[in-house]
Order: sequence, then C-alpha cells, then structure tokens
Amino acid sequence: MADALPEVIDITVCISPCSGTVQEALLQLAAGSTVQQALDAVTASAALPDLQLPDPLAADMLGIWGKVANPGQILKHGDRLEVY
Repeated sequence: MADALPEVIDITVCISPCSGTVQEALLQLAAGSTVQQALDAVTASAALPDLQLPDPLAADMLGIWGKVANPGQILKHGDRLEVY
C-alpha cells in the first residue's frame, strides 16, 4: 500500500529586505499549492510585513532551496520559498 499524500504541507517563506537581515514565516497550505498561492497567503497574513512584490515578478526573484522557481510551481512539504 502506498503512503497517502498529506492534505496539508508546511513550508517556510523567506525574504531578505536588506543586507544582513532575513525574515521567515511558516505557512501551512493545502497539498498541491503553488508558489503564487504561498505568496498570496503570506501577503494576506501580514506574517512578513516587509514583503513587497512587484507586479509582474521578475523570472529570477523566486527560488526554492536556492534554485529558481516560478509562480506556477507546485510546492512540496518542507520547501523553503525564497524571495530575492
């Protein structure tokens, strides 16, 4: 029997609003959530008050564990979403 997929995933969203400063927020999201949904959730929660995203996002502004990510990318449990 295969392991059941989690209904909820835990991720960390990180930003560095200025040199030498890192802010993190822990989020619980529905399994299958995208990078954009995580950004929407953290913005709505005010967990990272210094997070200001330009519209549209530049292609190299987002990463997961140091690798470039895109807004439609599906997140996995334990991911660290980084906003550069």
